[in-house]
Amino acid sequence: MGGYDLHGNYYKNSRDAWNAEEAQVAAIDARYADQRSRQVQRDLQRNEQLYSQYLEEFGQRIRYLEQPLRRYVDIQEQQNNKQ
Repeated sequence: MGGYDLHGNYYKNSRDAWNAEEAQVAAIDARYADQRSRQVQRDLQRNEQLYSQYLEEFGQRIRYLEQPLRRYVDIQEQQNNKQ
């Protein structure tokens, strides 16, 4: 008794049909895994870029917020030096 694989190909021997179908399923799984791996890699790269941008912006904010504090410290040092 014969059988068909996923693509509709007929095999006289059902074992051959089963083997062909298993190979086709494995190829589909491998293709899906490759696509998923590529997507994860793209997502990771994008997240790394976003994180890098975040760190740069955060550093700029910190420097901006430090400016008044530095001015205050400079003024305090000047006053202490005069005394």
